[in-house]
Amino acid sequence: MRTTVDLDPALLERAKRKALGERRTLSALLSDALAAYLGSRRPRGGEPGFELLVRGKPKGRFPSPAEVAAIEEDEDVASLAVPRPRRRAAP
Repeated sequence: MRTTVDLDPALLERAKRKALGERRTLSALLSDALAAYLGSRRPRGGEPGFELLVRGKPKGRFPSPAEVAAIEEDEDVASLAVPRPRRRAAP
């Protein structure tokens, strides 16, 4: 279907270059981009999708940012074999 839209000239130029680089028509590129934006299908080419891995109990509690940071720090220290500093007793 043919239609007319007003696009920012710089955006249109980038789209034309992208289409040329992928050896596709501008129409195909814009059609796939709009379809992906609207969620009707994934864009062709590009990066493959990813699988979200979910662990834990349903409706379980998510760790707080502080808990995540502590776990990451523990893993980093363990992987680097860095000795933990000794804590001094309070005066």
